[in-house]
Amino acid sequence: KMAMTFEVTNKEAFMELQNKLQETNRLLQQVSSKARFLDQEKRALTFTLQELQSMPLDVPTYQAVGKMFLLTPSEELQDGMKTTIEKIEGELTNLTNQNKYLQNQNNSIQTSVRELIIEKK
Repeated sequence: KMAMTFEVTNKEAFMELQNKLQETNRLLQQVSSKARFLDQEKRALTFTLQELQSMPLDVPTYQAVGKMFLLTPSEELQDGMKTTIEKIEGELTNLTNQNKYLQNQNNSIQTSVRELIIEKK
């Protein structure tokens, strides 16, 4: 009877760990996907900013707002892009920290699963 109780407890613990592992993997994928998207956006903004900086300041520049384009001074556009790039860099730093945390959590769960399997044998 004790062996049966131990087996049921192990099975429940294993299923709980398996669910945690799946959830952690899903979160890792989301974080990685968002980081890739933000990195892509940052590269595009950086490239556009470099192009704007190489142009004379008196060249008319337009900012996309919804479906329309507004005539906007080049300096204002550049400042907005710099601010956006800084925000993206901050988000990327947060995502990197989240990724490290989730990786550690994932490794911990995998270790627990291995210990549970060894314990069962």
